[in-house]
Amino acid sequence: MSSLSEHMILQLESVYGNLVRDISLSIRSRELTLIVSDWGKGTEELSMLLTCEIKPKKGRIIRVIDKKQIRLIPREFISSELKIKDILKLYEKKFGKGDEIWIKTILGDQMTENTKINDLSEINKFKLEILSIFFGKVSLIVAEDFLSTMDTQLREYALKMLVKVTKIKSASLVLFNPSVIYPYVFDKIVILFGNEIVEESTKKEFYHPYSLLLQNTKLTLGKPREKIPIKEIGDPSDHGCPYHPYCDLINKELRKRCYTENPKLFNVRDNKVRCWYYENIK
Repeated sequence: MSSLSEHMILQLESVYGNLVRDISLSIRSRELTLIVSDWGKGTEELSMLLTCEIKPKKGRIIRVIDKKQIRLIPREFISSELKIKDILKLYEKKFGKGDEIWIKTILGDQMTENTKINDLSEINKFKLEILSIFFGKVSLIVAEDFLSTMDTQLREYALKMLVKVTKIKSASLVLFNPSVIYPYVFDKIVILFGNEIVEESTKKEFYHPYSLLLQNTKLTLGKPREKIPIKEIGDPSDHGCPYHPYCDLINKELRKRCYTENPKLFNVRDNKVRCWYYENIK
């Protein structure tokens, strides 16, 4: 338990909810984690489990830090007739005293505390969400899939700011996103399919067929009349491995097992991979 309190701030052990299943995930101090999944009710539930807003139906969550040390950057930003100063008062009441220098720095000269939130631009609403990190002590930031809701030109700026403030506060970050972005930024990348982890990577190398598909999804211009292969992925299967209807690794020996049994996570080099193909591959 001493090693857990020394390095881990949050640990999910075989956690099940209404939708998510068999989620085992460790969040280390100052670690940057990217969770790759389309946003939906399952990822929303996982976000609530990470922020300790709900309890799991099965499994357990070990939380070393105080719940007040967790901050959420929601998918939908604050929208209200309230003024900026009203939100800052709410942050202070909920989390503790704010850091005046960083509050003024992030607000800048164009935003005043009397500005109404509804009058803010998209990026300034994001900055207002970021400001919650500078109130009280922060150990973990959970950022929902807000990047996909922003204009393309703003996404890189917002991500850089989020990573910067995370490091300033010596906190950990969990970011949800539908695709693998800037893998070199993150210490760990977790791929979800069917509301369960199919791969966890710390080396930015992938082995699960779904992870490889996400990694190789790039728009390329082919030659005239050249056929461009398109692989469509639908809903996960309700029996066996959730990915088996779309898998390229199924062979004659594996077919029955893939169709009837959901694999566990196997250790493959430095990764954890949920795929029967890798059961005996180290």
